[in-house]
Amino acid sequence: MKFGACAGPDRLLSAVKAGCDFVEFNAKDVNNYSQEDFESALNLIKEHRIKAEATNCLFPGAIAISGKGFDAEVIGDYTDRLFFRLAQLGTEVSVLGSGAARSIQPGEEPAECMERFYKAIYITAENAKKNGIAVALEPLRSAECNILNTVEKAAEICKAVGHSSVGINPDLYHMYCENEPFENLAKYVEYIKHIHVSDYKNRIYSTPDDGCEYSRIFKILSDAGYSGRISLEAHTDDFEADCRQALAVLRNAL
Repeated sequence: MKFGACAGPDRLLSAVKAGCDFVEFNAKDVNNYSQEDFESALNLIKEHRIKAEATNCLFPGAIAISGKGFDAEVIGDYTDRLFFRLAQLGTEVSVLGSGAARSIQPGEEPAECMERFYKAIYITAENAKKNGIAVALEPLRSAECNILNTVEKAAEICKAVGHSSVGINPDLYHMYCENEPFENLAKYVEYIKHIHVSDYKNRIYSTPDDGCEYSRIFKILSDAGYSGRISLEAHTDDFEADCRQALAVLRNAL
């Protein structure tokens, strides 16, 4: 397995020093970069020899991908431009969390919203595929989003959309909050494209005494055949130091 962290260009050197195998950029931020800022990010990646192999936050809240305001053309144009940039950064998987963009608003018909959501996923996956990128649906805890809250539900959506470039990004924190068994990682491993990890009880960087079951979780994954990327996604007040310690904890748990 490869370990990285959610970090933008401003933390790239710190990520390298901490021992990351890759970094995970914020996709909507990349979309908003000026051409000068984008080229600067490209130069930093070349300089530090580390790629943004993953990205998160695929859609901004302003682009509706399930509810009112849904516009297939807007989604298509946005993802076409975005994935062209992400491919240059070395991105191989883009995580679709984007709770604000996908939440169903009061008064909206859930079934209609889900149909629009499936269409948005398919359009996104088509543009991702053209650039050699996979799309990973991230289940979010119900306190943050009212649509797609479990790995099990994400697997159902993958089947319904039926696109080879669509998979799942389980996040241990959200699984813990939703009381979803970690055994579901093995049950749906065929769809897993990427994983987010943290001290899932407190949503901070992993520490040696945080009481989380990393060894058991990694054994579930390895026994099921997963050997892909895992990103640290959590709160931190000292990125480099916390990241270095967390990476050691996770690698020791393998």
